[in-house]
Amino acid sequence: MASHFYNDITRENILQMALAINHILDKASFISIDTEFTGLGGKGYDTRAPLVKSHALVAVGLTSFERISNSWSDDAQQKWGTQYVAQNFSFLLSCQTEYTVNPSSLSFLIESGFDFNKQIKLGIPYYCGSDPLPSMQDPSHPPKRTLTTSLRNIFSHLLRLSRTRRVPIIIHNGLLDLMFLYHAFHTDLPTELSAFVADLSEMFPAGIYDTKYVADYVTRERSSFLAYLFRKYEREQMRRQHETLSVDVIVGEHEAEGVTHAGVPDGIKTASRVPKEAATVKRQRWFIVDIKDSLAVPLASMRALDGEDVHDNTNMLKRGKNGNEKGSIANNGGQKEKLYCEQYALHGFCRKNKQCGKSHDLDLILDEEEAAQHGRKRQKLDDSGGLDNRMFIGTTSDSEHRKMVDDMQHNVVSSMHSTKEMPNPTSVTSSSSSYHSAHFDSYMTGFIFAHQLTEYGEMAMCDKHRNRLYLIGKDLPLRVEKSQFATISKGHDQVKKGWQD
Repeated sequence: MASHFYNDITRENILQMALAINHILDKASFISIDTEFTGLGGKGYDTRAPLVKSHALVAVGLTSFERISNSWSDDAQQKWGTQYVAQNFSFLLSCQTEYTVNPSSLSFLIESGFDFNKQIKLGIPYYCGSDPLPSMQDPSHPPKRTLTTSLRNIFSHLLRLSRTRRVPIIIHNGLLDLMFLYHAFHTDLPTELSAFVADLSEMFPAGIYDTKYVADYVTRERSSFLAYLFRKYEREQMRRQHETLSVDVIVGEHEAEGVTHAGVPDGIKTASRVPKEAATVKRQRWFIVDIKDSLAVPLASMRALDGEDVHDNTNMLKRGKNGNEKGSIANNGGQKEKLYCEQYALHGFCRKNKQCGKSHDLDLILDEEEAAQHGRKRQKLDDSGGLDNRMFIGTTSDSEHRKMVDDMQHNVVSSMHSTKEMPNPTSVTSSSSSYHSAHFDSYMTGFIFAHQLTEYGEMAMCDKHRNRLYLIGKDLPLRVEKSQFATISKGHDQVKKGWQD
C-alpha cells in the first residue's frame, strides 16, 4: 500500500496523532486489526500462551471503516450500493523487556519488507502486561512512560467504543493477535483459556468477527487465506458494480427513448419494459471503499479529519500482466499443467518462496478458477439441451474482464474522486509479498468483512457468526462467551475497575 494511503505511527508522532486517531475511531462502523510478532507456533491456548509471553509485537495495523450516506448516487444505485470511508494506521512497536525472535518469523518479516532498523530507532516503547512503567524522570525525549501511556490509551479507547458505541472488532484467524494485544496493552495473559474468553467477552461486548471462520464454515471457500479472499471479493465487488450500473444505464436509455413492448403504452412503467438482456442479470449488493490520505503531522486537525480529501482506492492493487497470458499449458501427456503454484493457491504460502518457478499471482489464480467454473456451467447447460447466451452477461474472457473492471472503475468513480494506482509487480512471485504488512492486512480484513456483510446481512452476521473464532485443525470455532463456570482473571478485574464510560 502506497505510503500516502496509511498513517505511519511511530515514537516521533504518536503524541501529536493520538487525539486525531481517537476522533477517527469515534466515527467507525467497525474496526479491523492485524498484528506482526516475533514468533509463531502451537495450536492450543496452552502452547500459545507461553509463546505470547516470551515473544513481542513489532507492528499493529488498525483500520477504521465508517459507513456513510450514499449522497453520490441516485436512488436506484442507492438501493444496491454502500459506501465506506477507511483510514489506515500502522503502529511501529518496540517491546522494552527481553523477548525471543524466531528465525522463521524474522525471515518472513524481512521478506515482507519489514524494516527492523526503523523499528529499533522509531518503535513506540511498550511494557507487557503488568510490568511496571518507567519513571517520569526518564531522560529520553519524549519519556518512555508518556509514549507507552499514549499507546495504551488508544487501545483502551477501542474497548470503550465497544462498550459505549457497540463498535465490533474484525480479525482474520486472529486468536493469536488477540492474545498478543491483550498481553501487550491490557494485562498479564491468563493461564486458563476460560478466563481469557471471559475477559474478552467483557472487553468487547459489541462482539468480535473472524472473517476466516465465516469464509471456512459459512461460505465454504476453496481457499481462505487473507490475500486470496481480498482479491477474490475485490474483483467480485467490481463485477457487481459494473452489472448493476450497466442495467441502470440500459433501462434508463430505453425509458428515455419511450421503448415499449407490444400493448404497453408510453409512460407506463412495467417489468415488461426492461430489456431482455438487462432482465437476465441478477442484481447483487455491492460496496465501495474510499481510503483517505494520511493525515498531516503534526497538524492533524479536526478540520483535516472532516475534510473532503478522499481518494477512491477500491481496486487498490492493479497488477498488470500480459493480456494473452494463460494459466495453464499442455504437457506431453495432453493434460493441462498449471502455471501457477497450487500450494500457494490453496494455503497462501509456498515453501520454495521466490525460488518457486510458478506464479503466485492471485489474478492469474482467480482467472483460472473462474474459467473452470464457467466451463462447468456451460457444460451443464449444454447437457440440459441448449445454451442461452444471455446467462453469461458479465462473464467475458479473462483479459476482457480485467479491461472491463479497470474501465468501469475509471468511469464510475473518476467523477467523484481522483483514482491512484499502485506500482505493478516486477515478477510473477512478487505480487504475493506486496499484500503483506500490518496496515494492509487490517484493511484487507475489513474489506472482506464488508463483503460478508453484503452477502449475509448485518442481522444474520450478528446472530449467527459473531464471537466465533477460527481454530486451526478444529471442526468447531471458539465461542467468545463467558461460561457460567468461568471467572474473569484478576488482572482484567483490576483494569476493569478503572473503566470510566
